[in-house]
Amino acid sequence: MGGEAKKKALAMGPKMAEVSKAHSSEIKGGWVSRANHTSYVLVDAPGAHDVEDVVWELELPHWNTVAIHPVVTVEDAMQRLAES
Repeated sequence: MGGEAKKKALAMGPKMAEVSKAHSSEIKGGWVSRANHTSYVLVDAPGAHDVEDVVWELELPHWNTVAIHPVVTVEDAMQRLAES
């Protein structure tokens, strides 16, 4: 990673917790595959739009392709299934 993307990544790191908290969210963890330039971030948030607000404020879409995949726990999914 070089140039502008490197600067953005280094500037983003210290702001991640603060930005997520401002959007009622919490970053639970992150993983990076350096070989294929893929990052994964687990965000606990009220909804997908809150996660979108976090990634926009961190400017991730300016230098990455972002995909948001809303999920629930297996327990929550089973409870919802039982109630339907």
